[in-house]
Amino acid sequence: NLKQMAQTINYLREQGLLDLAELQRKTADITAKYHDLSERIKSMETRIKEIGEMKTQIIAYMRTREVYDGYKKSGYSRAYYTEHEGEILKHKAAQKAFDECHLRKLPTVQSLNAEYTELVRQKKAMYAEYSSVRGEMRELLIHKSNVERILGIDENEAKKQTEQERN
Repeated sequence: NLKQMAQTINYLREQGLLDLAELQRKTADITAKYHDLSERIKSMETRIKEIGEMKTQIIAYMRTREVYDGYKKSGYSRAYYTEHEGEILKHKAAQKAFDECHLRKLPTVQSLNAEYTELVRQKKAMYAEYSSVRGEMRELLIHKSNVERILGIDENEAKKQTEQERN
């Protein structure tokens, strides 16, 4: 592993990380940034999924509105319900979804599409940064591990040393 250790030393010189504490701090910082980006991307993906579900419910609601209005006008007739059961159930499911989201006024499909497009654009940009940070984090972790191996420091000792230096 002499080549690997030589690569580590060259990398650390190029990056100006010849102090173990500085290497540990930078590794911790980049790892925290990686996890932050990961959480932000996950929250965007969750919102994108919610928007997709909301659009589906709004479209179902609008398509079944006339049938449901007819059902109400019929005095909630059993015969009318039997004839249009699928559409009425879709309408009620959409209403239930809106109630669970505590919506007083339905957003327009156009506004949801605009938010969706913006979130996808932001996610794409953030993912590029995420990939870059992930690569940098992996590289730093490898070199940090190599330095600790060279110095004979196990992981627990390194954590204790870092904590002592902070205090």
